[in-house]
Amino acid sequence: MHRIGIRSIALAVLLSGASTVTAQAQKDLASCKPVLDATAKQFKTPTHGFSSTGGSAGTSSDGEIIFVGGMSYVKTRNVWRRSPTTVEEMAKEHQENIKSATAVSCKHVGDELTAGTPAAVYETTQENDGTKAHSRIWIAKSTGLPLRIDTDIDTGVAASTHRSIRYEYTNVQAPSGVK
Repeated sequence: MHRIGIRSIALAVLLSGASTVTAQAQKDLASCKPVLDATAKQFKTPTHGFSSTGGSAGTSSDGEIIFVGGMSYVKTRNVWRRSPTTVEEMAKEHQENIKSATAVSCKHVGDELTAGTPAAVYETTQENDGTKAHSRIWIAKSTGLPLRIDTDIDTGVAASTHRSIRYEYTNVQAPSGVK
């Protein structure tokens, strides 16, 4: 079963506008090229993400994720841990999620400044195993890297979830004391 996690959301972010035609016709990867390219570049770039997640059930949480030196580190409840999943494994999982998705689409909806940086804004939709992710992603025009991703996730079973992730790319280092 495929899951949409923090890293997959970076890719789920690249989708928007599913229709009610056949599953094959719903995969509009051409419209997602800028988002897919940004995500592929992000997997190769030291990244520090700051996430905020809230659910329709009233739950919320904040977290951080760092990708550096091929490793990933996750901070939850103020504790850093090294993820057993490497950045390369996450990139492969992301590619598999796109291949297995029943719907994938993206649409450029304009340009905006994000934290003072000019960005192209895309709305995206991805469906995998009954989970639907609708996202808005801001991609820096100067670097081609995602700056921010806001995603609404509906599993069709439990409460819906909203996640916002802001990314930084300067001075990214592994958390001290985490091996």
